[in-house]
Amino acid sequence: MADPQPSTPVPLCARCKSGPGTVTGRNDPLCSTCFLSYARSKPIKRMDPFRVRNTPNNVPPPLLLLPFSFGVSSLALLHILKEQMSSQRSRVGKTGYELLVVWVDDSRISGDGSGNVQREETFKHLESHFGGEDSGITFKSVRLEDIYTYSQPQDTSTPSIEGTNLEKLRTLISSLPSLSSKQDILTTLLTRFLTLLAIQHSSPAILFSHSTTRLAEKTLSETAKGRGYSVPWSTSDCAIPLTLPLLPQSPHRQLQTIYPLRDLLKKELHTYLSLTPTLQPFHIPSSSATSSSQSLIPTSAAKDTSIDSLMHQYFSQMEQTYPSIVANVVKTIGRVPAPTHPVTSTEVAAEVEQSVPNCAVCGFPIDMDEADVWEEEDQDVKKLSVGVLSELGIRVEELCGGCRRSLEGAKEGVGAKWPL
Repeated sequence: MADPQPSTPVPLCARCKSGPGTVTGRNDPLCSTCFLSYARSKPIKRMDPFRVRNTPNNVPPPLLLLPFSFGVSSLALLHILKEQMSSQRSRVGKTGYELLVVWVDDSRISGDGSGNVQREETFKHLESHFGGEDSGITFKSVRLEDIYTYSQPQDTSTPSIEGTNLEKLRTLISSLPSLSSKQDILTTLLTRFLTLLAIQHSSPAILFSHSTTRLAEKTLSETAKGRGYSVPWSTSDCAIPLTLPLLPQSPHRQLQTIYPLRDLLKKELHTYLSLTPTLQPFHIPSSSATSSSQSLIPTSAAKDTSIDSLMHQYFSQMEQTYPSIVANVVKTIGRVPAPTHPVTSTEVAAEVEQSVPNCAVCGFPIDMDEADVWEEEDQDVKKLSVGVLSELGIRVEELCGGCRRSLEGAKEGVGAKWPL
């Protein structure tokens, strides 16, 4: 009888040198305590602008908007920020910020009614667990179709001749020709809705829970969709290039986007979740919380695979074997400065007015050099879009290249209305 093979000894933690290195970090084995400390330190460093010392005593802390999706990233970020706020309160008696956790419910677009019941119940339990009178965290749920109400307030006592908000959004999405365009427009609407909510609540910043992996996906997918020009704005910690009249008169002159988890891979966030059992009841895996954009048309055929789905599959595999490549994609785009535009000074409130127009769909500034190329080389696309855009209330010259591609081939005569 052969002797049993000796078991491989568990290496010591590369940080504390005392505990067993049972968790594989980016490069070295770590004990669970050191890994949790490492994972928490990354987003906390990104939150430096909202430390307690930066908030005057006679001014209430700023309210930061945190989009929530029941995924591992938004759940981990909420937990880390909750712990930071508790630590601040125990040390100095106040916090450097407060949180508004927003869930945008898109289930009525996807038709996932059964899954939505689970999410509604989970969101209530989440509020009970993380919220409370003295927590500094409030929770809000809205439906994606309500973007029509938030962006175009109107008398709701009488029904609109154009139909309900849900009917308007379904008509808009069903008029689009492909899964890629449906996903793109839904993602755009979600981002702009969150921006509207941040403005409504006078929030100085939106805290997106994108991991390194997610930002790498977004960098390549946005470039492939024709929005390479705006990638530095959509993936970096920076001020959103909004049209200034949208901003309310508030102490915060600009609306920032911050990605606190940009230095953590998606697989590291899954490890964080596995080491934090109290969070697991609030996690709804993506397989059971299918987004509306993924369920609009069947994806059995290769031609029905969207750009976003391809990038997700690619980087999900890449982070397992080549995590440094994924991180380098994000580091590289992080070094690219957002394009600057000539501005005209005005005397009103020391504000400036951009001389470059913003896209009517995605809201980002238009690359005027690319617009000239469209005018010269893509007359067929321009003709194809004119009828659709007249229904949406948008002119061709008000669109960036990426949004023109998403709307190319949309159905005419269906009464689609753009909500913004």
